[in-house]
Amino acid sequence: GGVEWNAGPQVHTVTIVSPVDALIGRNSDGSVYIEVNNLEKSLRTQWTVRLTLHPGKAYLDEKIRIFNPTDAISPYYFWNCTAFPCQEGTRFIYPMTLGTDHYGVRFFSWPIHKGKDLSWLKNYEIYSSVFSVDCVFDFFGAYDVDMDRGIVQVADHYVVSGKKAWTWGTWDFGLVSQKNLTDNDGPYIEVQSGPLPTQSDYGMLLPRAEVSWQEYWYPVHGLADGFEYATKDVAIQTTREDEKLQLRILSTGKFSGANCTFSQGSRKLLRKTINLTPESPQTLTLFSA
Repeated sequence: GGVEWNAGPQVHTVTIVSPVDALIGRNSDGSVYIEVNNLEKSLRTQWTVRLTLHPGKAYLDEKIRIFNPTDAISPYYFWNCTAFPCQEGTRFIYPMTLGTDHYGVRFFSWPIHKGKDLSWLKNYEIYSSVFSVDCVFDFFGAYDVDMDRGIVQVADHYVVSGKKAWTWGTWDFGLVSQKNLTDNDGPYIEVQSGPLPTQSDYGMLLPRAEVSWQEYWYPVHGLADGFEYATKDVAIQTTREDEKLQLRILSTGKFSGANCTFSQGSRKLLRKTINLTPESPQTLTLFSA
């Protein structure tokens, strides 16, 4: 696992392995942060990432800023690249209905395309990148159903529209590439976010202008086979079995006395007060009449 920040002028740019500046600090509310920044040598734009841990919260608060200090208009490009272990039970959780390729020229339905479920990593033979198209949700991520563990990203989709899925595939070349690119972590996938739709898109910054946004990343567990909705406070999954519906809720903080209501239209089917914590999910069960 891990995270890297790909700041222009393109992915795997010339400064991606260069030393960067970093500092650590503490805020008055008890939160702590590390700030990483770098002056991109090709175009002279500056990017800054501040990672903050808040007391009592299980998420990583990430604030990103790109600044153009020059007197010329400059393009910008940025992708937040997070690695997640790739196993037999790993699947992408991307709440979209349409995907596209690296260049944004080939489009396909998601998750089912030509009879194949593209959300499951085991269904990719060769390396592939998938970008969301017109996704209207603020979350996405990945989940390992065998380990019952996952990762969630939350950001305003109007600001951070880019949602990318990357896999090396199951073929021998992909396995060898992953071995060469990691120390001891083994096969992985990439869950990527960014302010642009695909990695063939660029934004433009006027002289001394900036663009900034905020993301939240957090781990999830105990949700069975993934999550179908998430905010920075909770991740939710429903499962149906026979004549019952189960709702699993995992929070990123402690919420005592939270009210949970099942509704069908204007009709309330179930209302219960629960205590939510990041340590263990709460499960509510609704039986059909």
